[in-house]
Amino acid sequence: MQSISTAQDSLEIMSQVVPSLKFDKAKMLEEIEQGYACATELADLLVKQGVPFRDAHAKVGGIVKHCIEKKVYLSQLTAEQVELATEVLLDKKELAAALSPDKSKRYDMAVSQKKLEEIRKMAQGREKMLLESDRLLWQQVQRITSSRA
Repeated sequence: MQSISTAQDSLEIMSQVVPSLKFDKAKMLEEIEQGYACATELADLLVKQGVPFRDAHAKVGGIVKHCIEKKVYLSQLTAEQVELATEVLLDKKELAAALSPDKSKRYDMAVSQKKLEEIRKMAQGREKMLLESDRLLWQQVQRITSSRA
């Protein structure tokens, strides 16, 4: 029964913590840049252009390695540099979107207030489920102990 109590306490704490979370957008952008998080979007763009998945990831891996060696971020590359490295002609707007950390899908998900509200609602739903499970469990315990008496 202690695990249910611990889970309930955790949900209570989370329901108070989640609404007060604040995000440092500049720091998040920097982290995305440093981790080359947009490399996935670039590889996806190459696949969309018909490059086989494995080849797209190999090409992007080479670009990331080059960026690390030169101490530059993907977003700092020109379209010409990317096209030269990938040997693929890319739509400039799509490329800019893929390499832009502030348009990264991961960033959007991380800072979305809507996502925070969804998490809060999920936590509240889980808390209700735990309370109901706790009630049913206690009913079972009482039934078992009363049948032994």
